[in-house]
Amino acid sequence: MDSYSIIVLIFGLLIIIALIVVFFLNRLIGYQNKVKDLFATILEYLDARMKLIDEMIKFISSELNYEENFIKKLEQTKVSIQNLFQNSNSLKEFKKYEKEFLSFLTLEKVYPSLKKNKKYLALKQEIELNQERVVYAMDSYDKGVMDYNDYQKKKLIRFLARVFHFPKYDYYNK
Repeated sequence: MDSYSIIVLIFGLLIIIALIVVFFLNRLIGYQNKVKDLFATILEYLDARMKLIDEMIKFISSELNYEENFIKKLEQTKVSIQNLFQNSNSLKEFKKYEKEFLSFLTLEKVYPSLKKNKKYLALKQEIELNQERVVYAMDSYDKGVMDYNDYQKKKLIRFLARVFHFPKYDYYNK
């Protein structure tokens, strides 16, 4: 073998290695983009939830003006959602306040007359629909994070992820 053949062989091997690295990086970027898209979907539904919270506050202020404590809890929930828009690592914080938001539906136990109130029933229906969407989005997000994290468990991928500074994503429900 002459030196020209050896140089061509080395360049060929380098090109093949580069193509393999690009292939695995492309898949890793695809998984990461999927997680980001799923998180964006969650934020979209939470934006709708913030509007619902505003409606809930207006409703409670007009119909149940003695529920100031509940309004404060709703405002805290709204702040936690706003923090989530600014800092994607605060999913755990959001989870704490989600129960406060859903406790709006328990008001009809305290005030049975709400079961006949059309504003309340319409708002309740929107809240339940929003909650179903958020739950589905969170489950999809967790599945996307699981796929991303499982893919990163492979030795070569783990090395590439470290070299190119790919972040670790946390689950919402786990």
